[in-house]
Amino acid sequence: MDKKISTTKLLLISAIAILLPACTSTGGVNPTRDGNLAIHVSGDSGFISPTTLQEEAYETARNYCSKKGKQIEEVDFSSDSGFGKFPKVSLIFNCI
Repeated sequence: MDKKISTTKLLLISAIAILLPACTSTGGVNPTRDGNLAIHVSGDSGFISPTTLQEEAYETARNYCSKKGKQIEEVDFSSDSGFGKFPKVSLIFNCI
């Protein structure tokens, strides 16, 4: 019986590890009216930390700029989270 419980726990942990990264939404890189670039990432549940969203936003920006042979220059970063809210972050940047 203990072996069955251990297998069930392992499957549950594996499923959470696979599904957890899918709990964010990114609209991709979009130009802003003032000529900068923006990335908005939101959590699809209250169980995603703003830090995870921040890391995703910066990774997306770095990948976008590196494809152009450039580096990220942060213009602005904002985060919104709290009890009862789905967290979200916004990164405004340029590639230099």
